[in-house]
Amino acid sequence: MRGVAAFLAAALAILCAAAAPAAASVSVELGVDRSEVYLGESANLTVTVSGTMDAGEPSLENMGDFIVRGGGASSRISIVNGSFSKSKSYSYEIVPRRTGIFTLGPATVTAAGNTYRSNSLSLTVSKAPSGETDGSGPVFATATLEMETAYPGQEILYKLSVYHSAQLADRVTLTLPDVPGLTFTPLGEPANHTAMIRGVRYGLIEASYAVSAQEPGTYEIAPARMDVPIVVSDRRGGGGPGFPDVDFFGFSWRQKRNVPVYTKEFTLKVEPFPDHGRPADFGGLVGRFSLTAQVSPARIKANESATLTVKVSGQGNVRAIPDLAMPRQDLLKVYPDKPLFEEQPGPAGTSGAKTMKWALVPQAAGTIEIPAFSLSFFDPIAKTYKETSTPVLSLAVDPDGRPESATPAPPAVPGAAAAKKQVEVLGQDIQTIHESLSGLAEASPGGPDPVLIVLLVLPAAIWLSCLLARRLSRKSEKLARAMGARKSFAALEKTMRALPGNDAEGLWKACCAYVSARLLLPGSGLTPAEAARKLQEAGASAEDAEKFGAILARLEGSVFTSRTGLSVEKDKEEIAAVIKSMEKNLP
Repeated sequence: MRGVAAFLAAALAILCAAAAPAAASVSVELGVDRSEVYLGESANLTVTVSGTMDAGEPSLENMGDFIVRGGGASSRISIVNGSFSKSKSYSYEIVPRRTGIFTLGPATVTAAGNTYRSNSLSLTVSKAPSGETDGSGPVFATATLEMETAYPGQEILYKLSVYHSAQLADRVTLTLPDVPGLTFTPLGEPANHTAMIRGVRYGLIEASYAVSAQEPGTYEIAPARMDVPIVVSDRRGGGGPGFPDVDFFGFSWRQKRNVPVYTKEFTLKVEPFPDHGRPADFGGLVGRFSLTAQVSPARIKANESATLTVKVSGQGNVRAIPDLAMPRQDLLKVYPDKPLFEEQPGPAGTSGAKTMKWALVPQAAGTIEIPAFSLSFFDPIAKTYKETSTPVLSLAVDPDGRPESATPAPPAVPGAAAAKKQVEVLGQDIQTIHESLSGLAEASPGGPDPVLIVLLVLPAAIWLSCLLARRLSRKSEKLARAMGARKSFAALEKTMRALPGNDAEGLWKACCAYVSARLLLPGSGLTPAEAARKLQEAGASAEDAEKFGAILARLEGSVFTSRTGLSVEKDKEEIAAVIKSMEKNLP
């Protein structure tokens, strides 16, 4: 029930926020996935409009030296900690016409009669280096190392590029060099672009890594190997020119061939940190970092608490950011919280932040100074040590303002005898005040006090009611989940009717979703063998489970090989028959 209430509340919040007029805090951000490209290659440009989804198509400035192709738009609505946000992103593919350093943007959009402008970006376009992209054949690869001299912990950009003019039959398999002492950290997912070389258009797959070593020394980076599966046609079986690439009785005239390609090797020299100017608190942090601190609220009453937040953020070996210590304070009780670490890989390296918090409880009124925090790191670009620090903060503590426990009595007059006063009854409370023993004698014993009985019985009754309601809620939730699982076959049948007759990928995903929904499994990423095993464990016969797994394997093979576009109508019939048989035994 709580889940339903939370869903309704979230839905109401979305409707209310969507119905509200466009917020004034509209912003436009321009982004590009590459800062450097070769002439003939492409880059992906994005324009993100935050705060509204009613803005018009962006207008891009300073794009005369590029070919611009629109890639569509996408919208996003999110609610994080009760904060509602909405945005719309536009994507473009840009191809440079000449070499040079260019300024991209800004982009301008119009929303609710107002015009908003984005930031500008820089893109460097250079000629392809000789011997690197002048490959021959349908597939070749290159590698670049940002620099060949570094310091311990410093991230060096290592980029691998695969060029292919032939059609890919599957995913490219990459084998990175195995160098003891070196770490290769992926900087996001591989990106897909296009490149024009010698008048031939190539597909381009780029993968970027951050290479780092913790110890000084010389490291030999061997060539990386990539196995590129391409589609080739083999008609030696008698098909002859002009015959289509079709499948006869399981034999295809269209075949796949793996082409292994290699990159060149590199030598990386890692030098030790310099001794000159090395701070005493330096712990191996390398990169560029900043340090901020704030206390909230800045004014409280005694015995209340405030929160001190210190954040270290920057780019480099962010995992080496230390946990800063809060100095001891005599007038404060300090309760540390668990640090929060964030890491974000990007095209230029790894950025991140560590946030540390302490609860501060003052023990006396007044102004309490919170000393500055400091952090030392090594800047590999400037080749020198640097230190960042926070200012000294103040916490104002007011008296708690609680009332005095009693009013002070007037001073006594020396020598004066205190006059004895007769006790007077000023008022009566709930119970009758007996002024003599005769009142007690007249009271006759009676039965149990009904108020006492209610006080004794009521907690037990409330506890039993809550227990019963909880059990009923769990039973209802379990029943609802079971009913939803049983409806999963009907959902699959509806999906199969709507799928085109050659959509093997859609049918494969629908079958995986059916298994997850029917067996109440998290996610839908099941292999055919896992799906068969889970179904058999749930009660399906071994024959039906294996048959369903075989169908899944066949569909999966069609998705990840070149055998696409074939009819799956027979597969639909087999799936419906085997699931009807399994449903008889599934709970």
